[in-house]
Amino acid sequence: MSSPAVDPGSPPVRSVTAPTLSDSDLEGTGGQAKLVNQRNLGRYQDLRELGRGGMGIVLQAYDSVLDRRVALKLLGRDLDEQRAKRQLREAQALARLSHPHVITVYEVGRIEGQSFIAMELVEGQTLRQWHQFPRPWPEVLDAYLQAGRGLVAVHAQGLVHRDFKPSNCLIDATGRVRVADFGLASDVELLRRSDDEEDDDGAEDSERAPSPTPSPFDERLTRPGALVGTLAYMSPEQRKGAPWDARGDQYSYCASVWEALMGERERPTSPEPSASTASTRRVPRALRRALLRGMADDPAERWPSMVELLRALERCRSAGRRRRWALALLGTNAAVAAMLWVFAPQAEPPCRRAREHLRGVWDVERAHAVDAAILATDLPYAEDARLAVRTRLDAYAEGWVDMHTQTCEAARVHGELSATGLDQRMACLETRRSALDHAVEQLLETDPEVVEQAVRVVAGLPSLPRCADALALQAEPMPPATVAAAVADLREDLARARTKLQAGKYDEGLRRAEAAFERAQRVGFEPVIAEARMLRGELHQALGHYPEAAADLRAAHALALRHDHAEVAAEAGTGLVFVVGVPLAQPEGAALLGDSVLALAQRVDAEGSREAEALLGVAQVLAKQGQDAEAETHFTRALTVLRAAAVVDPLDTVGALDGLRGVLRRQGRHEEAERLAREAVSLVEQELGAEHPAMVHRLANLATVLVDEGHHAAAEQELLRARKVGERSLRPDHPALAHVHSNLGAVLLYRGRNDEARVELERALALWQQALSPQHDLVADVLVNLGVVARGQGRPEDAEHHYREALQQYAEIYDEDHPRVAMVELNLGKTLQVLERTDEAAEHLERARAAFERYGGPDHPDVGKALAAQGLLEHQQGHLERARQLQQRALEVFERAYSSQTSHPRIARAAWALGRTELELGRVDLAEDHLERALQMQEGADARPVDRAETELALAELRWRTAPEQARALAHAALARLEPEHGEAAERLRAELERWLRAHR
Repeated sequence: MSSPAVDPGSPPVRSVTAPTLSDSDLEGTGGQAKLVNQRNLGRYQDLRELGRGGMGIVLQAYDSVLDRRVALKLLGRDLDEQRAKRQLREAQALARLSHPHVITVYEVGRIEGQSFIAMELVEGQTLRQWHQFPRPWPEVLDAYLQAGRGLVAVHAQGLVHRDFKPSNCLIDATGRVRVADFGLASDVELLRRSDDEEDDDGAEDSERAPSPTPSPFDERLTRPGALVGTLAYMSPEQRKGAPWDARGDQYSYCASVWEALMGERERPTSPEPSASTASTRRVPRALRRALLRGMADDPAERWPSMVELLRALERCRSAGRRRRWALALLGTNAAVAAMLWVFAPQAEPPCRRAREHLRGVWDVERAHAVDAAILATDLPYAEDARLAVRTRLDAYAEGWVDMHTQTCEAARVHGELSATGLDQRMACLETRRSALDHAVEQLLETDPEVVEQAVRVVAGLPSLPRCADALALQAEPMPPATVAAAVADLREDLARARTKLQAGKYDEGLRRAEAAFERAQRVGFEPVIAEARMLRGELHQALGHYPEAAADLRAAHALALRHDHAEVAAEAGTGLVFVVGVPLAQPEGAALLGDSVLALAQRVDAEGSREAEALLGVAQVLAKQGQDAEAETHFTRALTVLRAAAVVDPLDTVGALDGLRGVLRRQGRHEEAERLAREAVSLVEQELGAEHPAMVHRLANLATVLVDEGHHAAAEQELLRARKVGERSLRPDHPALAHVHSNLGAVLLYRGRNDEARVELERALALWQQALSPQHDLVADVLVNLGVVARGQGRPEDAEHHYREALQQYAEIYDEDHPRVAMVELNLGKTLQVLERTDEAAEHLERARAAFERYGGPDHPDVGKALAAQGLLEHQQGHLERARQLQQRALEVFERAYSSQTSHPRIARAAWALGRTELELGRVDLAEDHLERALQMQEGADARPVDRAETELALAELRWRTAPEQARALAHAALARLEPEHGEAAERLRAELERWLRAHR
């Protein structure tokens, strides 16, 4: 039987296994990790204890690989499992974030079952320690504004801090603040305590243990309703254990700032300072009101987001500067000062006006307009999409403001940047501002198709860190002054066309790209001609115009190389590798180009995203050609690069996870494949919501692995969920629904429900034929499964027709040893056996077995499938000893392949076949062992009713010799198990059972 169709295949933090330690080196003691006579920990050397608490021990260590000091957290061995999982999951998410005001997580690993986290080592003190000494309120607010920017970046990653407070923020000697202790670095034991017991802040800590979940991949990074944090800073909804979100962090943040400014920990009831602090704390009323709004009891009454809260606090800070300047003047000469206040521009430190450049691009008004446009579609996932888009746009805008400010200060305050360098960076930032404007414009014109792609639109915004890469900026080809303005206009048009590409508006994007290309040719500046031609090629690719895409991408790559336009050469080359190697099925050409493109991507891309794209392109070509060992290496490297990248969207890893899952699945490594499939589902659900159309492919891919593991009922449930999401959120002819129908049809085949399977597969075939070329491999996949349906319904001639048609299509794409080709050979051999063309059947089955073995080795599960089919054919021909040998080998292959499972339908089926053969050879004891084992496994596994009935019939034949009544009971039970809807095979078996019962009265 063909496996369900696979979604054609884009990183959490890299996860490693640390060198093992003996039990005497690391011990769990009283909820703490105890280090005993240990001076190094693999790559981490010169260990020194910094502190310990209920969740583990914190060490200072030297990382000998990366030559840096780190803080190393070893989690206690007896730490509650759910809390340990949560900490590791949040560490993985946090490690994808690189922000100047967030503590950096470098690595997550395990030591003999115990987890460790390597983090940035900050030399400094906590904010609580820092503001114990009297400081002016603007200085205190400046420090907390840095911490607030860190929280904004954390929220953009889909995380909630849960325990923001002054002692969880670190400030170094330069005054730089970092937010830390995200439930993963805290040394405070989060256990229930008595009301009068205090932590290091003098405040209670408490945690309500979350309820167990079936899988770590099912739980969200922050579980709503869990009581976590420090009570003095905890929001009302957290105290109640009610569902809460990032607005809980906002409350904790405002409570911390209020305490730092006013010297009060008690929750205020008025914007006026208390009598005890009124004489010493001169804090503007507007600032107090802004903080009180952030501490409102009702989360809906707080600021819409941390971004808008920080804007309000920054306005208060700027007003404070102006007020102090005016008071100084009044103290010297009140009359002159008054005149200057009226007539002179307000003095303001340089480089503090960056946000004004985003007015009308991304500000409060535009944010509300985007919210309204997305929600107006009434799509079931609109709210999730709105939140994902809003947080990403807020984070991008904040990053732009920070970089603009830093660039300005580097030139005008610190004198570290030349005028030329300033111009280059500001020009780069202007292109990013323009791209942000185009993205928002597109989102304001939203429709269901755009909402589906909304996060992709934002994730596709050009890199901000590149604007700080002086070498990269200097290497970009500069147009002559005579055409500079025209080139700038062209790039503006190309940016708009790229936004259309990211929004799924391919036709409109192609029209814009073609117009820009024609103008570029008239302008004559070849680097921008390469940019235009590359974008046109990418749009042709998106539309399925693969020959046109290859021509454009090839020309763009060559032209960019000629002018040392390395960024464009790498991007065009990456696209060309995929188009030539996958849809155009020219692997030799793609392989020749792949290594050079990868090298180019590594040279031009300091962030890692371009290198990861190149690795994925090569990996997909290798996987398409069945070179799965090499494909696995490239997919794994891509994941490693993405996980180590400074700036990466979590969704970028999904394609890499999917691709690696498919490779591992074909290799028979089903448990690893399931883990990756679940990680992809979890990422998409976490970032986009459970109702987003992207869930459709992810759930369908998960189902394929569940089928491989014999979990057919679970696979069916995942596919029904995918179909339900797709039908609610996609148009009826969307290709993603074809993916679901195809895989659901395959699962129903495994479950013996042939009529239902045929309906699903015919729907899939119609959708694929509408969306793809008739020769596409996904069309051929459905034909294969329709062949299985026809065979199961007693139409072997139709089945043979479907298989031969699929083979003909596969021959245009794959070589003869490809696993998909071999699977069709296997199915065709089984069908020819039914047609009693045994010699032809034997040839096809042997070709399938040999191909599977060349691909995956003698122990690959598909080799077992071919051996099992050959054994049945030999049994049918009366060659019982030869059948026994083949069936014994098949059983051994399946036992090794599924050794981690207590029962599996394939093992049970192989045991039945071998037991039946042993019975006919007269080896009754061996036959009984195999048949009893088969029946026991079929009771525990998700076996087809037909398979179990066949086993019961064989046992009835064996039992007749010693226990006739028991034998007839078995036969009657088997007969009752077979329903009419189980198909033609069940009808044949029903007739055989009835004949047996008549003969054994």
